[in-house]
Amino acid sequence: MLRAFRVVAEQGALSRAAKALRRTPSAVSMTLAQLAAHVGAPLFETDRKNRLTRLGELILAETVRATDVFASSTEAIGRLSLSGGGTVRVAAVPSAVATLLPAVIVRFRATHPEVRLEIGDVDSAAVRRRIRFDDADIGILTADADMPGHGIAIE
Repeated sequence: MLRAFRVVAEQGALSRAAKALRRTPSAVSMTLAQLAAHVGAPLFETDRKNRLTRLGELILAETVRATDVFASSTEAIGRLSLSGGGTVRVAAVPSAVATLLPAVIVRFRATHPEVRLEIGDVDSAAVRRRIRFDDADIGILTADADMPGHGIAIE
């Protein structure tokens, strides 16, 4: 309904909107009538659908935002489903971000260009917190003094 309303408002004529939507004018008109009934007030000044009421103008502004977000979300979902991409969230201490991650990121990007990386530069306690609360997929932190091995631990 919102998409049809937006196209009619932008086209300024029901017939042009119906053509753009690949629907009959009567189907578009019925969709608009359903939206107006749902809202409880007219959205257009006249039956010609070329001038919005004040309420119609407000609803159009919200409709533009909503349909733009829906379109970009749909595109992102489509890209992810086709590419196997997604997002990897990394929480790391500043020393790892500066020394360890640059080379790793270059190699990762070469083999997984469709995956988005979100890197948080935080202290060790925050790394642990993010992993514990599922706010990060990978955690890189400074090892405890009593931990054998290297100075960086990966959780």
